[in-house]
Amino acid sequence: MQETATAPNKSLFQINTEYLQLANELEEMGGELTPEMESALAIHEAELSIKAENYLHVIRRMKADCDMAKAYEEQAKEYRKRKEKVIERLEIALLDAAKLYGKFDAGIQTVSTRKSEQVIITDQNVIPAEFLNRKVVETPDKTKIKSFLKNGSEVPGAELVTNQNLQIR
Repeated sequence: MQETATAPNKSLFQINTEYLQLANELEEMGGELTPEMESALAIHEAELSIKAENYLHVIRRMKADCDMAKAYEEQAKEYRKRKEKVIERLEIALLDAAKLYGKFDAGIQTVSTRKSEQVIITDQNVIPAEFLNRKVVETPDKTKIKSFLKNGSEVPGAELVTNQNLQIR
């Protein structure tokens, strides 16, 4: 990243603030641009260009870091899944041994079985209503609402907002 020798290390906020101050001075002077103001405006444009380029370098680097982190997350997820499958196979082997031999010691631990109960739903469509939990989820249809608002109609509780988004090419 580069900085000019004439420009101290300023943030975009500082550059913007100084630029707005110059714009206010220009307005107060009735639009008359002095050579000093013209020079200051040129310096601010150069500072802005350099600072924006540096910001873009940082943004690209951070995006690359995020992509790399995402790849690591996927690798870790696959690693975890492989380990969980091994655990499942080992637990099944121990369960089979406990079923065959009964309770036994394995070092300082004991391996045995215990009974449990589980309800298996074979056909949810024939279960009586008294045994069903109902979940109702309502979400606004934003596409439909946008269409109504664009056509000049009003939709209570909704408004169409135009945003300014950053575009980097």
